[in-house]
Amino acid sequence: MRRLIRLCSLMSMLFLSPAVVNTAAANESSQFIDLSLMISREYPCWWPDFSPPFRMIAEQRIGRASAYNVDALIIDGNCGTQMDVPAHSVTPPEMELPNSGPFGKEFSDTTPPWKFAGEACIVDVQKIRDAAANGVSPRVIKKYVTDWEKQHRQFRLGDVVLFHSGYTDAYYLPFPAGRRMLHDVMELKAPSFPGPEVDTMEFLAGERHVRHIGTDSPSMGTMPDIGEPVHYAALQHGAVFTEGAIGLGQLPKTGAFYCMLSRRNQGGPYAEGRAFAIVGGELPQKLIESARQ
Repeated sequence: MRRLIRLCSLMSMLFLSPAVVNTAAANESSQFIDLSLMISREYPCWWPDFSPPFRMIAEQRIGRASAYNVDALIIDGNCGTQMDVPAHSVTPPEMELPNSGPFGKEFSDTTPPWKFAGEACIVDVQKIRDAAANGVSPRVIKKYVTDWEKQHRQFRLGDVVLFHSGYTDAYYLPFPAGRRMLHDVMELKAPSFPGPEVDTMEFLAGERHVRHIGTDSPSMGTMPDIGEPVHYAALQHGAVFTEGAIGLGQLPKTGAFYCMLSRRNQGGPYAEGRAFAIVGGELPQKLIESARQ
């Protein structure tokens, strides 16, 4: 509990006190890096086959009729940078289904916030991007994560394992070029985004107890046939996902503090969010140590 209080205190100081930021900058600067997609109707931020297009509707504007700006949003939980929580794929244990389990009641409003943060561990899979048939995901095989361990260290609880392919960096573009992100994939006109295999996720979540796995692909679901098994392989162990991150190449292979802030939607199996990292100076390590405890 004291560690959690310390983490909250450090985060509060970071956000609320300019003196802390200035002190860090005067020493060896700690910097925020935004890793989130911008949500806009002009960008491919929604799934073209089943999600409603993102819309921001101006209900009121400051003027003679209103003292306020008021917008109405139409947004799906799978929009932009998002978090999946266990109930996305795990059903409650009392249902006694093949995918039932103890984490079947962990929705976005009940997921413990310690899962949101940890040490970013960047697994570089750029070499496989687009190396597949149209509509098919290049596979993030288990060897990529075991090779990472040989080069760095063993994955453990408190790590956030992030698959960096550069997919969103390359294809999250304004329309019409942005069609390459998802539309062309769904229409079998281009290779799909990279996705992990089932044993990759079982290894990370089941054997190494990693509770946060992320990707700069728009989904963790490997196309076209193992999307749900890949989700379940990690979510059944209580893991959460960041999907649709961007800019992961800005982070070191280890040592950055990563956090995904998600909405607390009651009964929500996923939610749109805001991902960021902190690099440089002493602050990332302090936050990592607190989050790991």
